[in-house]
Amino acid sequence: VSGPVRRPGVYEIPLGVPFREFFTEQLGGMRDGEELKAVIVGGSSVPVLTAAEALDCNLDYESLAAAGTMLGSGGMIVIPGRCSMVDLAQC
Repeated sequence: VSGPVRRPGVYEIPLGVPFREFFTEQLGGMRDGEELKAVIVGGSSVPVLTAAEALDCNLDYESLAAAGTMLGSGGMIVIPGRCSMVDLAQC
């Protein structure tokens, strides 16, 4: 998990954990002054979820597919509100 969360790093969690639970309990939420804008849950090649979509989703294949994205490699990127999605897409 990368991005401006309180505890970025490498995590091994069981399939089906609610993202909201993982985000708050394991990652500690966003760093002070940061706001959650979006999440790339499966690496840079999968569709982005908005904060609301991610917070209401479980981290398993079926739930993420229903939300319009994929688990992919599991390389999660947390995107803060201050970032331009257009600029990120151009990188």
